[in-house]
Order: sequence, then C-alpha cells, then structure tokens
Amino acid sequence: MDDRFRQTILQLIQNEDLDSQRALIQQITAQFNIGAIDFAAALLHLYQVNPVPPLTLNEPLEHLDFSSPTQPEMIRYRLEIGRKHSVSKEEIKETLVQEAGVDKNMIGLFEMRHHFTLIELPEGMPSDIFFHLKTVEIKNHKLHIKRLDPSTDKKRQNLPKRRKQRPIKSGKPGDIAE
Repeated sequence: MDDRFRQTILQLIQNEDLDSQRALIQQITAQFNIGAIDFAAALLHLYQVNPVPPLTLNEPLEHLDFSSPTQPEMIRYRLEIGRKHSVSKEEIKETLVQEAGVDKNMIGLFEMRHHFTLIELPEGMPSDIFFHLKTVEIKNHKLHIKRLDPSTDKKRQNLPKRRKQRPIKSGKPGDIAE
C-alpha cells in the first residue's frame, strides 16, 4: 500500500469533521448487516478503481473529491417546513443527515421559502426512509416530505413571468409613475 495513501487517510482522520460519514457508515453497515472492515474494504477497492491523486502532507484537502466519478441523478423534494417555522438551513440539513443518512455534501439545491423548503437529494432514496422523513419533526413541525414531479419545473418555465407593477405616482387610481 502506498505511503502517500496512508498519510492521506491519517490526515483526513486528524483534520476533517467526519461525523456525517460515520453516521452513514453506521446506517449502511446496520442496514446490510456487514462489518465496518468489509465496508472499508469495499471503499478501498473503489478508491483503487477510481484513484484520488496522491497528496503531500502540506497540501490542502479542500480539492479532494471522494465521490463517484459520475454524479447521481438528483431528485427534487418539497419539505413542509420553512422560515416561518424558525428553523435554519443547517438544522434541516443536519436532520437529513441524521434521519436519512444523506451525505451533507450530496444535498443539492436548497431553497428555503417562508412556508416550505425545496431540496434536491440523490436518486435512490429507499421507500422506508422516505416514509420515515414524512413523520420526522424539527421544532414540533413535521417535514411532510413530498417528491416533486420533474415536469412541474418544465411547466413553470413555460408560464409567462408576472410583471411588477410600477408604483403609483399621485395616489389616484390609474395614475402610474413613468
């Protein structure tokens, strides 16, 4: 085994926050009833098939990408929780990481609105996790997650854009500022 690879692994363990990865590994090993060593061996095999460029000890880790070479298809979801519920983006992301085992880096689009939130998650969410997320609560508000139909985005793109009304100039009805 390459010494650079070993150094890279040690550097990651010492310097990076790996809590979400640990949670995902615990979930996967429990779900498939496999040991952490078997899981690590599969990851090592994946690393060897799709190698990451070697690092020196002084090189920053930010540019590393341990994701698969092809990015998964992203699916858009609507969560029935938004700004009016006094929750933050971080709270929602952390809940998804803890409850669904989603890798925080794999959460795509994240648009928090007043009454709801739109997010994109990787394709392939198991149905039991999806149904579980419907009942998960943040600050006593259920997520009520719903998968959005991709055709709704196309329909929205074809709708005419609403024009903003110009301010009223004199306060008389029908008198519009130029």
